[in-house]
Amino acid sequence: MKVVYFVSVNSFLGLPPVKQLFSFYKSSSYQSFYTIQCNIQSFENFFDEKIVFQKEVLSFKDSKSFNSQNVGHKIYKYFKFLYLFGFYFSFRQKKPSVIHTIDLFATFIAILFKKKNTTLIYLQYELFEVKKLNPIDKLLFKYIQKNSAEIDLIITPEKNRTEYLKNMLFNSSITTFLTLPNSNNNQIEIDGKASLNSKNKTIVSHIGAVGLNHHIKSYLDAIMQLNKDKFEFRFIGLLTNEVIGLIESYQAENIKIIGQIKHSELNRYYLETDIGVILYKDVSLNHRFCAPNKLYEYWSYGIRVIGDKLPGLESVFTDKCLGVTIDMSEPSEIISAIEDVKHGNEDKRITRNYFNNYLKLNHYLNQLASKLSKNTSGK
Repeated sequence: MKVVYFVSVNSFLGLPPVKQLFSFYKSSSYQSFYTIQCNIQSFENFFDEKIVFQKEVLSFKDSKSFNSQNVGHKIYKYFKFLYLFGFYFSFRQKKPSVIHTIDLFATFIAILFKKKNTTLIYLQYELFEVKKLNPIDKLLFKYIQKNSAEIDLIITPEKNRTEYLKNMLFNSSITTFLTLPNSNNNQIEIDGKASLNSKNKTIVSHIGAVGLNHHIKSYLDAIMQLNKDKFEFRFIGLLTNEVIGLIESYQAENIKIIGQIKHSELNRYYLETDIGVILYKDVSLNHRFCAPNKLYEYWSYGIRVIGDKLPGLESVFTDKCLGVTIDMSEPSEIISAIEDVKHGNEDKRITRNYFNNYLKLNHYLNQLASKLSKNTSGK
């Protein structure tokens, strides 16, 4: 019986796709799991089951406190992780293992202590730019570059990211890659033509974090030109104080700030939403090659989406029933898109059926199972 590890000096809890991976392993008869990670108390702990042995590196109240770690926290995290990984994997674990990492330090340590019966999988959800790494992370990445053949599988959520990493790794011809979209297996039943909101307004929702480096200003300018009696705009997720101040400065009665809630509580807001919005701007590779899990969650609920003309988005908007990509820096284009998508949004079942037929996670998990079988054979 293979043991599955999810290890990081950061946290898997803010990554809903990892919840889907965990479900995949459980349904594939894996019965023993270990986690080494930071705990973020405001997030759903989807690993909280009897079959999972959980070890905590550090605990944080919420994502804001996690994102404001000081140098002392970070140094402590590295030593605590090294102790936990060494004790619970290197010294005690004798069974064949599958290890998942999401950060450079954990990947470095996993390569350093890798055993013959280990399959190492790097989940590349946050794309980094080497020139922007701190000196320590640059050294870690150089080591990973030279030893990338020790990584059995690299999973990225977007095809441009896959090619980007292939070009950076010295042994990319040996390492196996898989583009696994941040999709889901949601089973959503939608009756009738309308959304489930109780108002006679079109509900436009942005779900996820928003900073000033998003298309927030042009979006707010567009909102102010739309009929406030016909539209309600919601922000659900973490907002910086600067963004909250900017929103409040518009004094728009039809803008609702819901704030950050647990992923498991989003269902009602998705059911009430008519149009989804992605506000990413091309300010980094991570944004240019974006692959938001919220995009696929919108579609699983039959919600059409408006987003910017970014390579990561344009490549997956494969049918008009999914929504449209536009120049989000232009309020006039946002207004036109909202009006057009609204008029075409009468039957959510069309979008939901397209998602079920082509974009559901199960369509891709067979590829993962095949690659796992090949990578673990003979180990």
